[in-house]
Amino acid sequence: MCRFLCQMDAWAQETIRKAIKNGHGRKGQEEKKGEKAEAQTFPAGTRPDIVIIQSESFFDPAILKDIDSSETLLPNLHRALSRATGGTMKAPTFGGGTLRTEFEVLTGIPMDAYPKIDFPYLQISQKSIPSIVGVLHDDGYKTYAVHGNAGGFWDRDKAFKEMGFDRFFTRADFPSDAKVDGWFLSDEAMTTQIISLLEKSSSPTLVFSVSIEGHGPYEHVPVNDMAKRNAVPTPPAWVGAAVNEYKNYAYHISNADQQMGRLWSYLASRHRPFVLAFYGDHLPALQSVYALDGFDDKFDGATEFVPWFVLASDQTVPQKKHINAWMLGEEVLSAAGIAKPPYYQALAKAQNLLDDSADDATRRKVQLGIDSMSRLYLNNRFDQEISSVEAQRRSQ
Repeated sequence: MCRFLCQMDAWAQETIRKAIKNGHGRKGQEEKKGEKAEAQTFPAGTRPDIVIIQSESFFDPAILKDIDSSETLLPNLHRALSRATGGTMKAPTFGGGTLRTEFEVLTGIPMDAYPKIDFPYLQISQKSIPSIVGVLHDDGYKTYAVHGNAGGFWDRDKAFKEMGFDRFFTRADFPSDAKVDGWFLSDEAMTTQIISLLEKSSSPTLVFSVSIEGHGPYEHVPVNDMAKRNAVPTPPAWVGAAVNEYKNYAYHISNADQQMGRLWSYLASRHRPFVLAFYGDHLPALQSVYALDGFDDKFDGATEFVPWFVLASDQTVPQKKHINAWMLGEEVLSAAGIAKPPYYQALAKAQNLLDDSADDATRRKVQLGIDSMSRLYLNNRFDQEISSVEAQRRSQ
């Protein structure tokens, strides 16, 4: 471990040729300068409320070869990316396996560090799981999770307790008449629940919310507004099941975008600082669409990216980035101005090293180091190793 950390420090001091950042081969990721937004100002020392939305199966259809633009379908996503820090994110799963992305975001631990673990909440059980939740809880935040499904699904109730959430609001905590759209509770119902929690909170608050409206399968998924669904345009060359599947899916992610915009407007109206984070957990399982159409970059769905952004209330200039899901927690802490513990400081350095690595061999070397760090972190040994390394350096 010492050799690795010392090497990480050496790499950080080297002059490494910057990799050219041009959207990582995906359409629409070039940086937009745009006009600066007007920043809100708040009393010094006011800690922001933090809301993180994990949006079910949310991706940008514009990366499909025959979809030219998603700005009409997803206007709030594009508005956020014109102001926030965000871009594309590599999720550790495709077409399902939500909790893999969720685990990476909440803990900062890459699933690559544990190649034999497919379902982390089911396969990792310990008294305390280190996470961004614990970091914020220790900083005085109330920490809530929201999900419109049973708490025991994927063992979330157990895992969230181990991560340090003060309370997990599940389907049983929603009103009996909460709106359903699709197979499950709507994003509208989820957003209403988030707003209700923030209205009642008198302390800085973290709300991590897992949506479920956008869940498939999509060919026969229910929709509440058939006129809106039928108005979704599809390429002329598409026929049959692909058209039906895409229209149904697009209807539900349009609802997700609309509710994200509603939440953003609410946060901005409260005259309190906030950080709003939003990302897709994985690409959807659109079998008929993928069979008929390909992606702009000609790769397959498992290699494609989902959108993400982190928006602080005082942010005025957008920054385009490509990240892995395990990097998002560090972005949230940075946006919120929260002091980062050593592990998240190391992740920030590692992200810079990955961005600056000019070749695959160096990137792989850095990634192996990150995996080693994360295993120590999960076992609550990382801070101890850091102290040991610092002691050795002082003695030299």
